[in-house]
Amino acid sequence: MIKFFRRIRQKLLSENRISKYLIYAIGEIVLVVIGILLALQVNNRNEENKSVERQRNYLALVKTEMANNQQAIRLEKEKLSEILSGLQDMIELGDQETNDISEMKLSATWVKVFSKTIRFKYENGAITELISSGVLKEIRNDSIRNTLASWEGKITNVFDQEQEVNAYIQKGNDYLEQHGSVRNIIDANNGNGWWGFEKLPTAKSNKFLLESQAFENIVVFAIGTGQGLDYRYKDTEQQIEDLIQKIDAELN
Repeated sequence: MIKFFRRIRQKLLSENRISKYLIYAIGEIVLVVIGILLALQVNNRNEENKSVERQRNYLALVKTEMANNQQAIRLEKEKLSEILSGLQDMIELGDQETNDISEMKLSATWVKVFSKTIRFKYENGAITELISSGVLKEIRNDSIRNTLASWEGKITNVFDQEQEVNAYIQKGNDYLEQHGSVRNIIDANNGNGWWGFEKLPTAKSNKFLLESQAFENIVVFAIGTGQGLDYRYKDTEQQIEDLIQKIDAELN
């Protein structure tokens, strides 16, 4: 093709047909420009297709990750619900007359609350990779892009609230360690086999803890922070559901 055009140029020059040569040269330039523009368009289309494919792959990974996170939150919600129920039971026990309280009930309630810690097992590998790879800015759906960009901040708030709940649970354990009988709770819950020692020959009551204002304050603050965490769990769970629906709409 190049040789063909060269022959035409040489023929026009040899025949001294300058005006036709100029017209031909302009036409050749136009053809070259058109070819370049077409090549750029094809290249841009290929890059766009690659970008779309990258987005779809990452969004599919994020969807799977979010589904796992949704399940993890539900598990922690169940654990938190049991803790809050136990804390409410502890308040009710404290409102009763000491003689009416069962030592067994008190010990069981203690274990229900203070033997647990809360930690949402969060997965964020796909989102981290999405951001670090620069693909996030390619996400065409503004709502999805904005949600993912701010997601880590939302999860940090959840973790902070979890730490507050766990801190009050730890304060309850610390109070028992300093003032009560841990062994009595183990005895009442038949945990001696695991701990490897016999039951106390004479039981030591922990009922006096329910008369302590300091302990009651720990329980009250634990309820307050726990309810705050329950709200954050529910809100995050709903946001995950909304995000999954948006991703599904984008992928379909």
